[in-house]
Order: sequence, then C-alpha cells, then structure tokens
Amino acid sequence: MSTNDIEIQNLFQRFMQAWNDGDAVAFGACFTADSDYVSYDGTRAVGRAQHQDNHDQLFRGVLTGSALVGEIEDIRHIAPGVAILYGTASVLMPWRSKLPKRHSPSGGCRGRPSSP
Repeated sequence: MSTNDIEIQNLFQRFMQAWNDGDAVAFGACFTADSDYVSYDGTRAVGRAQHQDNHDQLFRGVLTGSALVGEIEDIRHIAPGVAILYGTASVLMPWRSKLPKRHSPSGGCRGRPSSP
C-alpha cells in the first residue's frame, strides 16, 4: 500500500468521524476549496464552504445523531496527485439498531439474508 493510499484512507476515516460527531467544520475540511460533490440524491455541492454549510444544516436537522458507516472498495490513481476513491457507506439513524441490507452495484444483496 502506498503512502498516498494511506493518506486517502485516513481522509475517508476523518470524513466518517466528522459525520459521526456532527461536526460540519471538520466535515468541510475533508474537501478542497474547488471540490465537486454529488450526494446520493443528486444534489451537487461545489467547494468546501458549501459542504460545510449544507452539512451544518443537516447535522442540526434530519441527520442529528446519525452515524455514517462505510468502507473503501477501491482507490484508483488516474494521474500524479489525483485518485478516485470508490467507497460505499450507509447512514445509521438513531432509531435503528442495525443497518439495512445493501445492494451491490451488480444488483445482488450484500450482507446476510434475512431469516425466514
């Protein structure tokens, strides 16, 4: 594993920890000033300040007390200093004790099948 991969993994961990702490400032710090982020619902945020502002509202609203649980699936280096991280994550809301089943990109379910 390269030093760059370790740095990327550490960033992913800080990203999830900031979410779990409900810390919009730390969450925003995970992004560059010229970042471009598309959320699960297609909402686009450009730049660190917009990420911080959006998540400040979310962490004080509908995502209060939520946890982000995820993992890195792959890191692909496309140019010197540029990598694409493919990660999967789920939001665990405070009223849930466990995550729902997740679906793999190929359409199959990940995780354990439910009991009959």
